Formats: sequence, structure tokens, C-alpha cells
Amino acid sequence: MKKLDLHTSSPRALALALALAAPGCGDDGGGGASTITATPGTALHHAQTCQVALGRIPAWACRDGVEIPIHVDGVRVTSTPETCDDKDLKGACIVGSYVGSVAGESLDGTPNPNVSWVYFCRRDDDFAQMIGHDTVTGATCFFELQNGYMPLVDGVPEGKVPGIDDPDYERAWKRPEAIAVQECNTCHTPDPFIHTPFVDAARNPDTPDRPVVPMVATPDSPYFVVGDAFAAWTFDYVEFDDNACTTCHRMPDFTRFTFGSGVDFNAHMPPLDPGSLKADYDAVVECLEQGPDKAPGCAWAALDGAEPSKDPGKKTYVGEATFETTYGTLGAADPFAAGQATLSITGIVVDDTTSVAGPAPGAPDTTQLDVIGHLTVPDAPGGLLFVARFLVPDAAFTDGSTPSTQAGTLVSSLVVEVPSKDESFAIGELLEGSLTLTRAGTGAGAAVEGSFLVTWQGVSDKK
Repeated sequence: MKKLDLHTSSPRALALALALAAPGCGDDGGGGASTITATPGTALHHAQTCQVALGRIPAWACRDGVEIPIHVDGVRVTSTPETCDDKDLKGACIVGSYVGSVAGESLDGTPNPNVSWVYFCRRDDDFAQMIGHDTVTGATCFFELQNGYMPLVDGVPEGKVPGIDDPDYERAWKRPEAIAVQECNTCHTPDPFIHTPFVDAARNPDTPDRPVVPMVATPDSPYFVVGDAFAAWTFDYVEFDDNACTTCHRMPDFTRFTFGSGVDFNAHMPPLDPGSLKADYDAVVECLEQGPDKAPGCAWAALDGAEPSKDPGKKTYVGEATFETTYGTLGAADPFAAGQATLSITGIVVDDTTSVAGPAPGAPDTTQLDVIGHLTVPDAPGGLLFVARFLVPDAAFTDGSTPSTQAGTLVSSLVVEVPSKDESFAIGELLEGSLTLTRAGTGAGAAVEGSFLVTWQGVSDKK
């Protein structure tokens, strides 16, 4: 029998792993059991392991699901508007995304009401995603299609995804490590399925009073992710001394709760009397904005009693970017007209990017390079700016240079700027990594081009 590589850092996960190790589960013992035969680390091995934990993995097509309706002033629209009633978590109003759910089945084909599968196809993304979850054991699996595997037709991946027995499965689906590095747990923190007014506008065709995405989580429901590749994922949430919101909800962190969509959950909750718990809601917002390490009456907690990882200094952010600008653009009135960039930071979504460079204020003989990501936030003029900031000695700011922490030629921080409030604060300081300067110089108008791959360690200095 193959060794099961379930992530067993929690008591529930360990109990499930021991149960799965019993004869007839994950071996050739019959009863419709699944044998784990694939090479560890492959997409197929991940699927086989998840099939042991969750039962039969469904095959589906994006258009089998329900198109998420977009409304403007209560009227459904058929083309993407500039703004809408309920934006997605990226703050967008894109028409043409699909979400679907599939009821669980055991490997012998019998229904398993404890398991739900949800897939999501965001319009114009050349991939799709799926989550499977067992409400009794808490076992959860994350899947993502390879970028470009399925052709886009009218902005939606076309065709049925390959099932676990399809010979093309390995080519179609990403390896678990490629999924884990995206840190999906940053948003899927207190429970696997995210509910917002945007996604819940898609209603179940058979039961229109319910959303397509199952509402299965409770403040005490079990939740862990299957697979060694996900062992580094942490699941922190915020506990309150006395708050009615947590009667039903396990509260996520500030990133998931308020960034991006700008949703005022007080306008929607509680469902039968929206706004009636405003004092409790305001206490939640105050705690998350100040940080549970600073605000009274709340504190970080972790599933299964593990040590919370989101205390100051324990969270990490991985940043990767390319940039192209010129020396002297730092402080430009419109930085987004002064350069170009691509920027990816784990757990952070941006909708526009740029880069600027110039003499570092207050630091003689030093160049400051900022790679900037903008996030639109409703009712916040200027939105939010996530700034990957690098300080490099002028002597090292040259063509072909690779300033690094090891060489002592690189200082970096991850900064959030709030233009509407004229404030900024660091959320990360450089832990490791390097900056590659393909072209660089400190003369006026000198070309500045390159890339970086760094890790910042979380800090908490927001006042």
C-alpha cells in the first residue's frame, strides 16, 4: 500500500490519515477503493490522494455552472460596466464569470452528502479552479488548471476538464507545489468557500433560495488541506471576547474581509435584519484595521489550537516582478505614466502596476527603486498602493548588477500607501532575495530595467 501524504499537522487530519490507512482504503482491497500509484509531487498523485479523502473527483465544463450576474442599480447587465452593485473581491464588475457546484460521490458511485465540489471560471482567465471539501472530516483539496490548457471562447475556458482517469490529466492540471506557492489560504482562511454578495448572486437552479456555493461553514467546523505540499499553509482567524458576528462566522483577517471589493457587509448581515448588529460589525472592522495584536477584545487564533502565524513578524510575503523606468522618475506626479512593471505578491491583488527610480530621500549616494501596484478601493480616492521599495548604493546601481541581502547591497520593504489619507506603513521587511538590474545608472534619464524575487517578513507598524 502506498504511503498517504495527507498533511497531518492537525488532530482531525491525523485521525483521517489513520482511518485512510485501514485496509480497503487507498489500496487494492476492493470496495471501489482508489490506489495511489502516481509519482509523489505530480498532479495525478495529488488527485489520487484527494480522491481517497473526498471520493470521486468530478469532471465538468465551465458553462455547466451558473453565470454570475452583474447588476447596476438592481438591473442585470450583459456587458461589463465601470461600476456595479456588488463587485468581486478584486473590485471588478466583469460580466461572464461562471461558478458551479457538484455533489460528492463515494468511489463506488453512491452519494456522499458530506462532500461538496465548487469550481470557478473567471472571465478572461485562461485557467479555472476547483475546491473539494468534506464537512465532517474537514478534508479539503485545491485544484487549478494549467494556464492556457483550454481555449478561451468568449472569454471562458471551453470544454470539459480531464478527469482523473484521462491520460491527459497530468498535462491539464497543475502540480500541488504550483498551487501551494500561490497561498490560496490567504483568502480561504477560516473556511474553504468564500461568500460575498458578488458570488452569491449566482443561485442554485434547483433551489433558487440558495447560492451555488454551498453554505457549510460554522464557527467550529473542521477544515484542513490535504497534501504535503500545503503543509506550510496556516489558517489563522480572529477571535473576539464578545461579538454576535462570531455566533455564525469564524472571522477572517483584514485582507480578506475588506480589501478589494469594498463590500459593506453590514448592509447584508444578518440576513433577516441587515444592519441590526452594526455595533458588533464596527468592532470587527476596528479590530481588523488596527490589528488583533493591538486592538482590545480580539486576538489571533488558529484552527485546531495551533500557534497563530499572523502575529507581527511571522507572516511572509513573496514578491516577484519585472520593471522598466528611467532614473529621476521617483516622486513623479503620475508614477503610472513614468514606467512599467509586472508585480506579483502572495496574498495581494493589484489592478495596475508601474515603477519609478531616483535619489533616495535622506540617504546620500543611494538610489530608491519603487515597484508599485495599485488596488482600486470603492470610496477611497486613489485606492491603495502596494510598494516594493528597494534602496541600493549608487555604486551597485549599474548595468548587470545583482544587489542582494547576502552582499549587503540591498535593503527592501513592502509598504502600503493610502493616498486619500496621506499615510503609509510598512507591512514587510526584506528577509531574503535579490534584485537583478539588467540596465541601470544614476544619470538623469538613464534606463532602469530588471527584475526581483524576494521574501519579506511581516511587520506591524501601522499606527
